[in-house]
Amino acid sequence: MEQTKIQWTDDTWNPFHGCHKVSEGCKYCYMYRDKERYGKDPNVVMKSKTGFYAPLKWKEPRLIFTCSWSDWFIEEADQWRDELWEIIKSTPHHTYQILTKRPERIKQCLPADWGQGYDNVWLGVSVENNKNLDRCMILGEIPAKVKFISAEPLLGELPGLNEIFSKFKFDWCIIGGESGNSTGKYLYRECKLEWIVDIIKTCKEKNVKVFVKQTGTFLKKQLNLKDSHGGKIEEWPEELKIREFPDKKTSSTLSTVVSNDEPKVKSKSLSKELSGATLNTGSKANRTVTSEKSSLDLAKEIKKIETEETFHKVTYVYEYVPTINKNPMNTSVSIIINNK
Repeated sequence: MEQTKIQWTDDTWNPFHGCHKVSEGCKYCYMYRDKERYGKDPNVVMKSKTGFYAPLKWKEPRLIFTCSWSDWFIEEADQWRDELWEIIKSTPHHTYQILTKRPERIKQCLPADWGQGYDNVWLGVSVENNKNLDRCMILGEIPAKVKFISAEPLLGELPGLNEIFSKFKFDWCIIGGESGNSTGKYLYRECKLEWIVDIIKTCKEKNVKVFVKQTGTFLKKQLNLKDSHGGKIEEWPEELKIREFPDKKTSSTLSTVVSNDEPKVKSKSLSKELSGATLNTGSKANRTVTSEKSSLDLAKEIKKIETEETFHKVTYVYEYVPTINKNPMNTSVSIIINNK
């Protein structure tokens, strides 16, 4: 499993790596930086020797950012893509977030049975400025169960976004300023606070879920934030504190567990955003337990409740609910317990 610090996903999957720069947003790409650090040519697209089949080994449901070190629809990957679609189809418990700067290649690269889209695939386009909003127009014409936009690195205003959302159905918008260094080859560019605020406003008006990932290094310095990427939501101005997911968010959930004898809980990760959680139980005592630890510790507390209540057959329904507003870091977990 490729653990990631990207706040809007659980893990990354790179069945191949290497890419070619196609627009302004690619200028300071982290893949180029990291490849060069290890003496590799970032322009060579290569099949992964170890990660190609990785999702087949992951038993727990995950939101998976696909091809963080390349582009799913890059031409060199045509030779592998049919097999990769089969991997996606055979792992319906995962949800794949496919983000591209090459939407003009999507239609020709979709599987024959795509129909209105696979239930476990989200399609997105990267849009760094108004100049590249045509990518949204292309994706808007393509069927998918979830469509999203990633405005990262945000390099300018997106006044055309209102028209896009009026014409096409989009479910989600990620926003992020560019992170980078003050000197050297891989720098950062300006991202203004009002650009982000305007996009949030547009998303709210058009009923599009919005996820502010980071302010980027420019605003980090402007706002005197501690995190180098400006990724700590608790440091932000109130108008930026929003991290929503599309309504069809099927992964990163604790699944239903049924126990016939001694109740057991499979500890599964809730989300990297989990810093506090509340357990509301429907047991005899109607108890509430609060955990500000990891989801593993949370699962242990659930186990403790089970042991104390000594149920013989219990059905648990867990729901991951990201909350925004005043306390965006809290996550609630509801447990429905039925005595039989």
